[in-house]
Amino acid sequence: MKKEKSFNTSTIKKKDLEKLLGIVVLSLIFYINPIIIKDSNAGWFSNPLEKCMDRVLENSSDNEIGAARICTGK
Repeated sequence: MKKEKSFNTSTIKKKDLEKLLGIVVLSLIFYINPIIIKDSNAGWFSNPLEKCMDRVLENSSDNEIGAARICTGK
C-alpha cells in the first residue's frame, strides 16, 4: 500500500511563496490604485457624469441642478 502524502509546510517551496506574494502584491496594486487616484481613468468606481458634476461644482458657483444641466447638455 502506498502511503498518502499529507499536506505540510515543508512541501511548500520558496519559489511558490514568492509567486504567491507577487500575485497578492500585484492584485493589491490594481485594487487600491483607482481608489487613491481621484481622477483616474479606470472608471470602475464613478461614472463620467459624477466626474463632470464634481468639476463643475468645484469651478463655479452653480448648485447641483445647474451642474447636472451643464453635464447632461440640457
